[in-house]
Amino acid sequence: MTRILIPIWLLLFCVYMFFLNANNAVTYTLNGGRFGDNLISCSQAYWIHYTYGLPLLFQPFTYSEQLHIHYQYPHFNEQERKKFNKFVYIKPNTPINTDNQKSTLYITTFKQDPGVDWSNQQFLQTFKQAISLVQKDSNIQQISSTTHSIAMHIRRGGSFAYDKKMHTVVPQQFPSLEFYSQSLQLLLHHLDGICTVYLFTDDSHPKSLAKQLYKTLSAPDKKRVTFIYRKKNNSHAANVLTDFFSMMHCKYLIRPCSHFSLFVEQLGNAIVSIYPAKTYAIKKGWGYVTHMGITIFVEGASYEQIVHIENLKTNKNISILQNNELKSAMHHAHYHIKNKQLKPNLPPCY
Repeated sequence: MTRILIPIWLLLFCVYMFFLNANNAVTYTLNGGRFGDNLISCSQAYWIHYTYGLPLLFQPFTYSEQLHIHYQYPHFNEQERKKFNKFVYIKPNTPINTDNQKSTLYITTFKQDPGVDWSNQQFLQTFKQAISLVQKDSNIQQISSTTHSIAMHIRRGGSFAYDKKMHTVVPQQFPSLEFYSQSLQLLLHHLDGICTVYLFTDDSHPKSLAKQLYKTLSAPDKKRVTFIYRKKNNSHAANVLTDFFSMMHCKYLIRPCSHFSLFVEQLGNAIVSIYPAKTYAIKKGWGYVTHMGITIFVEGASYEQIVHIENLKTNKNISILQNNELKSAMHHAHYHIKNKQLKPNLPPCY
């Protein structure tokens, strides 16, 4: 059995925080989703814990046993529930009374944002440490520091029944392969030198996706671009955390609108993120993207621009990618962000 070692100072801190507000605590409702959705729910309660000092009662979810947060806080269960006389479900602007003597349990819910401020650097770093891996994962992709690293998250659903039904309902979560090709070509237009595309997908045949994307590249780009992907044992239920933490190390990110890859953008090293901003569903097809969103993070700031896909066919010189600081960062493959500045609120399209 693997032993989990928790620093003494961390245990003392958790005990202190618990007794500081012994009459009150905060937890969250499980949303029935997968890893990215669970991170949203967990982060909402964690924000209340961080901001008001209320003890956090952690609710385990799939893969959480591999994260530090699983062991840092007491778990919510029926025995803990009986300790409280009052239950308050938090909505936007719900007042939090830390002096309440009625043994109140505050509860965050998935679709009710309690006002998490993602531009708060200290909160961001604290939460990032909380959801870091307990044990080192030797399978995490070693990202080259001498080539431009591009993470591409292609969501296909694998054999996950829910996703098979949803790709026409939420097309922004399942954009077509054409979107990924156009996004990659846009990046390559602004990058000089060798590029490595790391393909992360729940599709059981990543090689086929890589081949299709490679065919869309120009002859010069084919000579300087390499695709890296998992050769076997790929599915929606495998390599989830390995892919999540591998993607964080890449310099560029092309992603769908999913909480999984949104957290990669929020917590990782990407200086450019490209995602589908406007889409519509095609019957028996993947989401058709009409507008792509481009976000850049440089010099402690973030900038965003929405671009019509049709305009890229005649002009790839996008103004946001002409940012002087960004152009300088793009010349250094090893560049990493310091003090990444995010917007206070998460995008509305998730």
